Amino acid sequence: MTELWTALRSLLPLLATTAALVAVLLALNWALLGRNRQLRKEQKFSRQLAMLVTTLAGIFVLLFMLPIERRDRDQAIGLLGLVVSGLVAYAASGPLGRIGEGIALRVRTPFRIGDHVRIGDHAGRVVDVGLFDVEIQSADRELISLPHDYVTAHPIGRIRSSGAIISATVSLGYGTHHVAVESLLREAALRSGLQDAFVGVVELGDFSVTYRVAGLLADVDSLITARSSLHRAMLDTLHEHDVEILSPAFVRRQPWLPAERLIPAPVLPVGSPESEARMEDVVFDKASQAAEIETEKKRINDALVDLEDRLADASQQDRPAIEWSVERAREHLVRLDEEATALDAEDEEET
Repeated sequence: MTELWTALRSLLPLLATTAALVAVLLALNWALLGRNRQLRKEQKFSRQLAMLVTTLAGIFVLLFMLPIERRDRDQAIGLLGLVVSGLVAYAASGPLGRIGEGIALRVRTPFRIGDHVRIGDHAGRVVDVGLFDVEIQSADRELISLPHDYVTAHPIGRIRSSGAIISATVSLGYGTHHVAVESLLREAALRSGLQDAFVGVVELGDFSVTYRVAGLLADVDSLITARSSLHRAMLDTLHEHDVEILSPAFVRRQPWLPAERLIPAPVLPVGSPESEARMEDVVFDKASQAAEIETEKKRINDALVDLEDRLADASQQDRPAIEWSVERAREHLVRLDEEATALDAEDEEET
């Protein structure tokens, strides 16, 4: 009986440490995951990773508490360390490697949610920057997930928020003087809403001259619409001034007098311009929603910082009103996180 009691007494520190560790892990799991059911995938994964690290640390602590010989304890710790090192080395070339690249991307911040980017052969608007990949929405409304190792291995082009250059090319015959063409193309660019328009002669072909007209678009969220508007304005402007958009290489098998022009008659548009949906609203719908959520979260966070600074210096009379504003702002952030989670869940349900 005395020997049994002695053995139990030697195990009491281990049992107490085990109970404390289990309680800490349960509490931490509830705090990180249990009470936050609406977490996004990358938020949930980072918290699961924190749980894994804490659990491994707890196992090492329990090994130190085992009532065994020091040599046996060192061997057990060494074996566990070898297993963990192998797992980390294996994962570093896969998931953990992509996580590290994702963290590097967030530190460098070459782009933000909502930006227009070109990564390798893919172009579109950024929808999300996760732990494993970057999601962009293409001009065909496709959602493309690019792994971080692909993103970091390819050049990244980002359209500046201060404006983008919109351009188009057109081939015209040598019968129209380039001075007249350049003037008309600049007028077309200005009519389409571009600023600081300029025209260049790109190529002198065997049968036609290729011109490039370009201008600055201030609203980068309307890139597709702006390109279409530029092409429309070029058609209208050139045709209105009797300039035929047709090279001399054109052949038509019917009698055609030299004085005639292949220019369509003016047609009144059907419906009002306001009734026509903007192309970007259809093409980049998810990217636009994600960008709006991100912008609103930044605005609320900036407002929270200001409110907390005011709260620190506020009088007793002003504190309740400021505290109420802080609480409303935090509730708004929670709703925005829920909207972002629901936005991700829509595509997960489709798949």
